[in-house]
Amino acid sequence: MADEAPKSSSKTSGAKPAESDALAEALDKGYMGLDVDPTPNLNYSLQTPPDAPTPETDPAAKKAAKDRREELRQQLSGRET
Repeated sequence: MADEAPKSSSKTSGAKPAESDALAEALDKGYMGLDVDPTPNLNYSLQTPPDAPTPETDPAAKKAAKDRREELRQQLSGRET
């Protein structure tokens, strides 16, 4: 078995093992991914004026979020094999 090639890893090359393990774990848990809602996070903050647009309160923001979801859905459906 000494002449077997080492198994390749799906981890990012050049990254430290702990870093790539943390990245893989974050991706697996869904902590990182596609930004589906184009609304700035600040619009959901208590520091923001109450009239800041969010998809829940503003028709234009709701349409923008819906359009973004549809755009991502189309992109992702093209990637699947």
